[in-house]
Amino acid sequence: MTTQPVSSWRTRNWRLSVAAVTLAGAVARIVGDRDSIAWDEVYLYSWVHGKGLGQMMHLVAVHEKTPPLGFVLSWISDQMGSSPSLIRIPSLIAGVALIPLVAALGRRLGGQRTGVVAALLVAASPFLVFYSVEARSYSLTVALCTASTLLLVRALKDGRRADWVGYSLVAAFALMSHYTAFAVLAAQTLWAVAAYPRNRKSILLTQAGPLLAALIWLPWLKQQVDNSSDELHRIAAVSPLDFGNVSAIIGHSLVGHPLTSVARLPGQWGLSLVLSGLAVAAVALVVDRLRGRASQEPMTRANIWLLVVLALAPLALALGVSLQPGQSMLLARNLITAVPAVALLVASLMASRGRAVALASTALVTAGLALGTVVELRQIQRPATGPAADAIASRWKPGDRVIDLCCLSGGEGPLGQALALQLAKGPRDSLTVLSQGGDSAYAASLKTKGRVFIVGYRLPGAATPLFYGPPKPWTARFHRTWAREWPGLVETVAWEFSQR
Repeated sequence: MTTQPVSSWRTRNWRLSVAAVTLAGAVARIVGDRDSIAWDEVYLYSWVHGKGLGQMMHLVAVHEKTPPLGFVLSWISDQMGSSPSLIRIPSLIAGVALIPLVAALGRRLGGQRTGVVAALLVAASPFLVFYSVEARSYSLTVALCTASTLLLVRALKDGRRADWVGYSLVAAFALMSHYTAFAVLAAQTLWAVAAYPRNRKSILLTQAGPLLAALIWLPWLKQQVDNSSDELHRIAAVSPLDFGNVSAIIGHSLVGHPLTSVARLPGQWGLSLVLSGLAVAAVALVVDRLRGRASQEPMTRANIWLLVVLALAPLALALGVSLQPGQSMLLARNLITAVPAVALLVASLMASRGRAVALASTALVTAGLALGTVVELRQIQRPATGPAADAIASRWKPGDRVIDLCCLSGGEGPLGQALALQLAKGPRDSLTVLSQGGDSAYAASLKTKGRVFIVGYRLPGAATPLFYGPPKPWTARFHRTWAREWPGLVETVAWEFSQR
């Protein structure tokens, strides 16, 4: 009878552990995918839905601020059916794929335990869960940047031509998914040249991939740069460069949510668990150093520097752009490509301690992040325009009117379609999109002896929804006969008004 080698047994267990963590992360992301598409997703939907590929590419080049890869993939997924949420498929796949990619990179840089711990942190991250079901390019970009780092490390250590070619191609795809990938690609190149000077020629040759991609996209780059400049001015109005905003976006990206405070998510308990876990690992590190104990899975200095530069590069880019007068890049989403590197650094700290400390610190940090994800999935969803549309459709009859009060801009542009694209044909044909009033909808309902449905938002702590209705001239003729509410970042409210 032969005995299975220990290394083979450990590899099998490692793969099973990563598969289990990936499955858990996938479940969280699939649950999050129940949210209705909202905000920037509606813009993306308007560019890809019902458009030919050439028309879609033209709209992206003229109106958008990011390269086309994410739009092309969403355009392909939109062809699969009629549900608006189909445009999220690329982000969802990338968000799930990021978990084993981080595990594989961690295994390469620090060992199997480091890889599993890093995968846990990524799977539980509420920030990454949010962007895994956001139909924009952020999840795609961070997955491609992580894959490119893994391929680069493999190429440098193993010297296989397939890894060099793969790195060049994946780096090109990353750059064509979002311009923030440039910071990661630049950091990778600088580190590789410094750490492996003998491979300098190969490293520089692989830059042909992203360079060629940039040259192909060059004719449309100026328009997108102009669009980005407008966006940077708008961000500066709400998040200018100061210590408070910088610390806030760092906190949001590492332990929180891009659209609410750390105090709300992960909250006091979640943040306490994360900090406690880090403290346990840090104290154990100091004690081990004082007693001369060796680390369980020590990471080389070169690998630590790789993770440090990858973690700092996106922040450096955001700060550099924000130094320009009247411009700011200080949104948490612009730091998403730094999150895997930070997760790997934290994982290395915890995994390199003794088994008991590694288990305790990992459990505490993962529990804190997971608590934030639970809060996100239960209380801080995107506006529930889909459930509101379904509820109205179940009650709507010919002659009824629907008023959309969800769009604060008065319905101008794609944002005014957030509710309409979820409604069935009958209610959609009776829809009035506005930010105040609604006299025409009530007058039309009087003529048809119908009802008026209102869908709007209620801000946290507010007693009534924004743009409360009906207007004064109609309060004597209509009274509320039905109401539904859905929790989220803003509470979505659907009301029915019938004639007296």
